[in-house]
Amino acid sequence: MKKFLLALLMLAAILETASAGSLEEKVQQLCADVAPRQISLSDAIQMIRDDGYTIKKVKSDRARIKINGRTLMLYRYGDGDYQLYYGATGVKITYEDINYWNHHKRLARAYLDDSKDAALESDLDAGAGLTKAQLLNFVKVFSNVSVPSFVEFLLKRDKS
Repeated sequence: MKKFLLALLMLAAILETASAGSLEEKVQQLCADVAPRQISLSDAIQMIRDDGYTIKKVKSDRARIKINGRTLMLYRYGDGDYQLYYGATGVKITYEDINYWNHHKRLARAYLDDSKDAALESDLDAGAGLTKAQLLNFVKVFSNVSVPSFVEFLLKRDKS
């Protein structure tokens, strides 16, 4: 990490033609964007909103995201980890179907909740810190890949 930051500083110094204050600000911004750190829920909400998503904090540890006509929940745990959740109602699916999904898919796990509704979750480990890019990629993969694939799977396997 030290070598990376040193290289970043050297690159910024080479490219910089403005004042020293401006260089310092640019280096700080570059480091903030790429250096892993704990990201608060408020900061995560702002990053996700800045990326074009509709998101609203609903409790101190969670936010609701509206993407492609679907509602997802973003949870932040006390240790800094994040989880995305999507719940589907109105389909009848079996445990065998859920097991098939979990056996053949990666990056998200499915289960039947207490009401036998299908749910999909994915976790983002923040133990070593997170970058803005990691957080936004987590949201994009879940919302644009995992959830649509899960919905398609549910519609094909629906027994109602």
